[in-house]
Amino acid sequence: MKQWLQSLQLTPAERNGSIVLMLLIVAMLGARLALLLWQPSLPTGNLAAYQQDIAAFEADTLLELNTASIESLEELPGIGPSMAEKIIAYRTEVGGFSYIEQLMEIPGIGEAKLNGLRPYVSIDKTLAKILIKKPDHFLVQDTIQKQTTTLDTLPLWPVKLKLGEKLELNTAKIEDLQRLPGIGLAFAQRIHDYRTRLGGYYSTEQVKEVSGMGASKFQALLPYLNLNKGLIRKLDVNTAKEQVLLAHPYCQAVWAAALISGRPYTHLQDIPQNNLDKRILPYLTVGK
Repeated sequence: MKQWLQSLQLTPAERNGSIVLMLLIVAMLGARLALLLWQPSLPTGNLAAYQQDIAAFEADTLLELNTASIESLEELPGIGPSMAEKIIAYRTEVGGFSYIEQLMEIPGIGEAKLNGLRPYVSIDKTLAKILIKKPDHFLVQDTIQKQTTTLDTLPLWPVKLKLGEKLELNTAKIEDLQRLPGIGLAFAQRIHDYRTRLGGYYSTEQVKEVSGMGASKFQALLPYLNLNKGLIRKLDVNTAKEQVLLAHPYCQAVWAAALISGRPYTHLQDIPQNNLDKRILPYLTVGK
């Protein structure tokens, strides 16, 4: 190399500088090649423990179940478009997840699938809108704090009714209605609100009229319902104001106008029959 540099007719200082530059280039190329060829080796210890460490590292970015989009849910292991839709629908119905084990209330998610999801999901309890007590046999993995916790450190939730227990439909509060199987905050609110509009239920069959109440869900509730018909609020056909009558789900505007124009009435048999929804009859009375 020195003879080749001398043939270029460089000064001694230029030749020395060129040599240094070439050595630096060779060193840089060697370092680059070493980085490309180097591969980290797996630990010689417990491979399963190493894999758990990797999973724990990946789990640092968990999917929050109460805010996850349907697209994000589809990416979870074992969860496709259909199951993601079920998760969203259940989350909407109950008002939000409050513990991971609630996933098992969704058809198609058993214990094995739940355990497969644990490393990837979390629950932000501040986002939950309902309170349901966890079953006593659960030992819950708190993925927010990354530590195992027991029921002593968890909030209390309304306990679901056991078979044989009954709930009085006309006096139950919203938190009581959440004790019914398959009923979360959203449905409890609807059942309560519809009862208020009616003035109380006179038949358990009326629960089927609640928005979103399908036949299968109603049949699941029926064994747990009790009803005191004497608690319904009645409308006096001689004094009820038009806006009060029209607020009732069974009252039509044409019939309400005819009723008011024909006052007073002595007997219920005397009220207008045209455009009368007979479902409203148990709610009517003739004042003295």
